Formats: sequence, structure tokens, C-alpha cells
Amino acid sequence: MNKVDFQILKNFISKASDSYIEDLKKILRQPRGEGVEKCAHMLADYMEKAGFNVEI
Repeated sequence: MNKVDFQILKNFISKASDSYIEDLKKILRQPRGEGVEKCAHMLADYMEKAGFNVEI
């Protein structure tokens, strides 16, 4: 089992958290109804950038 350097992890989260919060705000601002499809595509884009294979 690999050891985790929690300081590196903590630094990454601290630096990236503002970006993640802004992305979450964009998703939550989507209106109901017509915003659902746009939200799905936004989530797919974020997940693809994170390395996931996504299909809508």
C-alpha cells in the first residue's frame, strides 16, 4: 500500500477548491426544465477533464 503525503493532498485541495466551488455554482445556477440538458453536458465536460469516460 502506498503512503499518502497528506500535506501534498491538502495543498492540492486548497489550491483547487476555489475552482471546484465556482464550477459547482455554475451547475447549481442552471434553471429547472430547460437547464437540465445543459447541466448534464457541463457535468460531462468536468468529468472528462478529470479523466472519466462519459456518455450522455
